[in-house]
Amino acid sequence: MQVTQGVLPCRQSEAVKTGLRQAVGVASNVELAGLASLSAACGSAILALAVRDGQLDATGAFAAAQLEETYQLEKWGEDSEATVRRRLLRADIEAACRLLNLCRAPGLH
Repeated sequence: MQVTQGVLPCRQSEAVKTGLRQAVGVASNVELAGLASLSAACGSAILALAVRDGQLDATGAFAAAQLEETYQLEKWGEDSEATVRRRLLRADIEAACRLLNLCRAPGLH
């Protein structure tokens, strides 16, 4: 995948788009719901797919999704509103991860 810095997106190759379509195309409806929820919470479909494929757990997904926020927290100190937002986000990520883990359970896929 092409990566970028900042907030502007970059174009991905057709091969990358095809690979993502294939990765998501095999998902059940329940799994798609978990992937959508986790993608939104993490801001990354790649993190969601890594969780779905057992390569990342909820703690790792939260840490990766919140890397910049964590850096700012460590640099400038705690902000009570940000702390509440992070707590709620962590709960959302954990819930989506539980759903995806259940989808991987034998007999449920």
